[in-house]
Order: sequence, then structure tokens, then C-alpha cells
Amino acid sequence: MTQDNPMPAADADIYTGPAPTEAEKSSAALAHYLNFIWLVPLIIYLTKKDESAYVRFEAGKSLNFSLTCLIFSIIVCIWPIILIAQIVLGIMNGGKIKAGQSTKYPFAFKLVK
Repeated sequence: MTQDNPMPAADADIYTGPAPTEAEKSSAALAHYLNFIWLVPLIIYLTKKDESAYVRFEAGKSLNFSLTCLIFSIIVCIWPIILIAQIVLGIMNGGKIKAGQSTKYPFAFKLVK
């Protein structure tokens, strides 16, 4: 990583880099709002990871949560409950991002760093 584009520690839950722009907040919020469609956070992560440490960090958290929910849905077959949790938590975290706050999901495997 360059000095201009620092990345927080892999186990950190709070972004500590430069203040995000409104465009970065919007991209990160979109990753959270649409986390129930796991391809959305993946696409945002892949397309923005080299442009913005903030979007990479937040989209990575959203993608980890989304993939965790996908795995649970396949294994446990309680997808309606998990889908509702994804939508509700995604909306809550998207709103936090737009308000400039930090986000955290109650459970998620750290698959993407």
C-alpha cells in the first residue's frame, strides 16, 4: 500500500485512514444497502479497492457478511431469516456510512481482507 492509501489492520473494525469523500461514502453505503445480493459488494470491492482504502474497507466488511450469510443459507437452509437479517443490517449499516459513522456486523467470517 502507498502512504496515500493506507489500509487498516485486517482485524480492525474501524477505519482509521483519511476522511472519505461523499462519493466514497456513497459507494460504501451501496455495498451495505445491497449486501443481500452478494455480487454487489463484490463488484464494488473489485472495482474500487485500488482507488479508495475506505471503500475497500467497508465493501470488504459488507462482502464478508454477505458471503457468511450465503454459506449459512446453503448449509442450514434458513435463508428467509438470513435474507431478512441481511436486508435489515445492510440498511442500518448503509445509513451509518452515509452519516459518517463506523459499521459492524454481529457475525461475519473474515474472508476478504
